[in-house]
Amino acid sequence: MAGIPAAAAGHHDRFVRYRSVVTAVEAAAVTTGAPDFVPLSVHLPHDALAPEGEYRSYFTCPMRFAEPYAGFLLRADDLARPLRSDGAVHEVVQQYLTSLTGDFTGGRVSGPVRTLVRRLLPVGNLDRDLIAGHLCLHPRTLQRRLAAERTTFAALVDDVRREEAERWLRDTDMPMGRLAGLLGYREPSVLTRSCHCWFGVSGALHRQARR
Repeated sequence: MAGIPAAAAGHHDRFVRYRSVVTAVEAAAVTTGAPDFVPLSVHLPHDALAPEGEYRSYFTCPMRFAEPYAGFLLRADDLARPLRSDGAVHEVVQQYLTSLTGDFTGGRVSGPVRTLVRRLLPVGNLDRDLIAGHLCLHPRTLQRRLAAERTTFAALVDDVRREEAERWLRDTDMPMGRLAGLLGYREPSVLTRSCHCWFGVSGALHRQARR
């Protein structure tokens, strides 16, 4: 996609989040039919992967990096604009979903599942049916295909959570309560138990050991 800083493509997880925001902004511009549509600001949950000027040039608005979420801020007037039905919106979203999951027809499905789990963890209501729906598969079909790859949906979710916890504990000073939310846990105590299972110690002690 034109305009995306090339350096971002080398950081897959961060690139996926970046593409999410790009797609949402483009879809909003198309559905409102406003050629002058510009967000008030764009927020990304990581440091800039390229010179900040490249981001500002593409989005034409202020950028906020290392935020606790990925998204953008809109004017109230833009939110009040009437929406239009346009096939271009479907095309934009379809391109984005394809970039996330790739073409897994007849191939391995665990990779796309891991990608979607990572993206949807903060939603906090992650289950097999939801992921199957995103992949246009029946939940039982998804279960069978994962079993053929010698894994399960629960195992993949746990593995992605462990990887994300490791990354946030190593690279940030994020409070444990906020990290629990990003991993889809309702209570920090659940994250504490998970850290003992994954790392053999509490999250705080694991963070100290990784610094």
